Amino acid sequence: MYSSIAPLILLASSCLLIFNTTPLVESSNVRDLHKRSFASLGCLGVYNKATFARLSRVCEDCYQMYRDDDLHGLCRSNCFNNEYFKKCLEALLLSHEKEKFDEMVMDLYGKK
Repeated sequence: MYSSIAPLILLASSCLLIFNTTPLVESSNVRDLHKRSFASLGCLGVYNKATFARLSRVCEDCYQMYRDDDLHGLCRSNCFNNEYFKKCLEALLLSHEKEKFDEMVMDLYGKK
């Protein structure tokens, strides 16, 4: 009885060991990807991962709501400093936080 379970336990242990020691994604590659995306959107301010992720999330949620393929890119264009982003804030009922989002956009946009 125990002889048939032992190989399964060994296999499960090996899988867990490999899973725990192998990184799923190289963190520096992810950071570089975000920074490239940051620059490609025309952002000239200081890169802040949390702020960039929050603004990107607004555009992603807006896309999920409308399922318009162009909307995600238009919302992010000009480093989120555009009317599409503002309309997405309204659609997502985030207008009450407009000043906070405006400040985040300007921090990333870099032109005041």
